[in-house]
Amino acid sequence: MLKCRDKSYISELDQFLMEFDSQHRKKSAAQLKEINKHQRVANLRDQAQDTASGNKLLEDF
Repeated sequence: MLKCRDKSYISELDQFLMEFDSQHRKKSAAQLKEINKHQRVANLRDQAQDTASGNKLLEDF
């Protein structure tokens, strides 16, 4: 039923974007701000702090 896909296929749009990115390596201020924001979110997610340890409500259980 399912046909095998050509995994090495690169669309014209992807080729254009890869070429564009290789020619325009310098990031804009907005791009750098977005990159920093997502790095911060990833760090907060991956290095989450346990906030439940200071919860006095659950100490007696």
